[in-house]
Amino acid sequence: MKTTAKPFETVNTLLYRVFGSDSDELENEFYRLNPTQTTLFLEPGQLVELPIIGNEPEPTTTNEIPVWM
Repeated sequence: MKTTAKPFETVNTLLYRVFGSDSDELENEFYRLNPTQTTLFLEPGQLVELPIIGNEPEPTTTNEIPVWM
């Protein structure tokens, strides 16, 4: 799965935004999948490959707004 970095985002903040965690295992897997990424800092709009966690479904981002009655 791929995603785009936001302005001023680091590898850790991106992982936390997508997965709700920035564990060492996730960070190591991120760098394995993105071998050209040599720093913690990402460029705005940079496309990066994300790890897949276990058997969980891939995280998704929606623009839905919850509505309660």
